[in-house]
Amino acid sequence: QAMAALALVRCPRGILAGQTLRGPARTLSKLGDAYTSWVQRSEKALEENRQRLYADFKDHTSRFEEIGRSIRLDDMETGFSPELLPAHMRFRVPAIHGIQGLDGKPRDFSPNGLFSGRTTLLGVSSSALGRKFVTSAITPLLDELRESADAQALELSLVDNGALTWLVKPLVLASMRAQIAKVQQPSFMCYFGASREPREALRIANRFAGYVYILDQRGEVHWSASGHHASTVTEENVQLIRTHVDAVCAISAKKCSQ
Repeated sequence: QAMAALALVRCPRGILAGQTLRGPARTLSKLGDAYTSWVQRSEKALEENRQRLYADFKDHTSRFEEIGRSIRLDDMETGFSPELLPAHMRFRVPAIHGIQGLDGKPRDFSPNGLFSGRTTLLGVSSSALGRKFVTSAITPLLDELRESADAQALELSLVDNGALTWLVKPLVLASMRAQIAKVQQPSFMCYFGASREPREALRIANRFAGYVYILDQRGEVHWSASGHHASTVTEENVQLIRTHVDAVCAISAKKCSQ
């Protein structure tokens, strides 16, 4: 027995080690395979969740865009009326303070100021979407109205920046001066600050729309139209505006002669 025990002690260590570690090594190998499989399943599940999240995000984005389009087009009457407004639907534009030119100087936006003595084609917008419609309707008439003694074309941009007006104002003015043609700049005006008051005074129901008015010499609106960025302004529309401007000039001249 003693000799057997001594022979066991003198066996090479590698044999004993191999016999002893064979079980744990097999266990570790299985654990490694299980971990690799778990990582692969986790990555696959993560990618599937990412795809579902992305699909949900796209779906919600499209829904919000649809809601946004509905809001932008709400209360917007597009088109060009072939008739002037009847007397009971006309309204007089009040004096609006705080309006200035691109040179930073104040402008007298009132019946006794800018509108006095001339028929005015006025375009008003409070967003880039609305200004596209305004410029399409007014720009073709700028040159001839600039030479007219009885009518004029003006454009007003309502820049609603709230408490940040003092910071944004110089930057916006510089940007507008760079974008608007110099020949048009004298007739372009801006209003900075909360735009609710001027929008209510001009009966602007949708801040994303562009509005075009024809005012007589007393600042009374005889015709108006509104549209959005996708509205089409044709040559017939421009001719209609020209005809309405001439008609309001004639009405004003008749009133002055009475």
